[in-house]
Amino acid sequence: MNINDFELYIDELILERGRDYYKSGYVTSLEYDGAKWMAAVEGNDDYTVVAVLSDDREILISECECPYEWGKHCKHKAAVFYAVRDKIKSGEILTKPAEKSLKDTLKNLSNRF
Repeated sequence: MNINDFELYIDELILERGRDYYKSGYVTSLEYDGAKWMAAVEGNDDYTVVAVLSDDREILISECECPYEWGKHCKHKAAVFYAVRDKIKSGEILTKPAEKSLKDTLKNLSNRF
């Protein structure tokens, strides 16, 4: 699944809710450290979403702290995918990988969740 076409792989209801969250400003922070995207998303509670993209913008990893159990992707992830794609398209963020390896990123992620 690529950040440019993630809509093809996620349930339409989840996409609709995620798009509403994004457009309503519920993605309250979005940071890119050169290896991973981290976002805060407001909802019934505040949730952290982490996404790792490859050089060709494939979504390698996506994690959310929410308790959603009915599929791989929740509305919080969808909202962040919209935010990330818009940030990349705006040219504000270049997604060239940092010197940090994917192995280091995965290790850090496993410590957080």
